[in-house]
Amino acid sequence: MSPCRSKVALAFLSGTVIIHAVSEESLVRELDAVLVAGRIFSLHWLSRTSLLTCAAGGKLEIWNVA
Repeated sequence: MSPCRSKVALAFLSGTVIIHAVSEESLVRELDAVLVAGRIFSLHWLSRTSLLTCAAGGKLEIWNVA
């Protein structure tokens, strides 16, 4: 859940991240993209528009998802 509580991000071992906007009645997909060539082991919201991912070998990357 994003800090503003308006989005949910899901990370997959395939390197894909999916972001949904949250509304009272449903989730609306905003992003479905392969961000990492390999596995994502951890994902953390840094701000409303930034995600931190941790991939294989401890590789950390910051993504702008505005």
